[in-house]
Amino acid sequence: MQRHLEQGNDSLPVVIPLLFYHGTTSPYPYTTQWFDCFADPELAESVYRQAFPLVDITTIPDEEILTHRRVALLQLVQKHIKTRDMLELAAELATLIEKWQYSKEQCK
Repeated sequence: MQRHLEQGNDSLPVVIPLLFYHGTTSPYPYTTQWFDCFADPELAESVYRQAFPLVDITTIPDEEILTHRRVALLQLVQKHIKTRDMLELAAELATLIEKWQYSKEQCK
């Protein structure tokens, strides 16, 4: 898919799912409706047939992100992941780690 986009295409092609079955039980004993694989097929269908929720972290000011409690650390790191010099952000990250008492395992 990435190669398709890199070739200048603006949208993805439709991919037709195909399962090639060669199992012991014949004929194929399972459903071919992928929503049936969920515990709640109706809920799954309603979720996957609508636009997905989007959090565009690039549009949220850092000051607002800092008010997002424990998730602020993740959001700041993700927002600035391509920043060449993270030193400017280090103090804010350290403050968040101390404030929300992240463990060493959580900071790996």
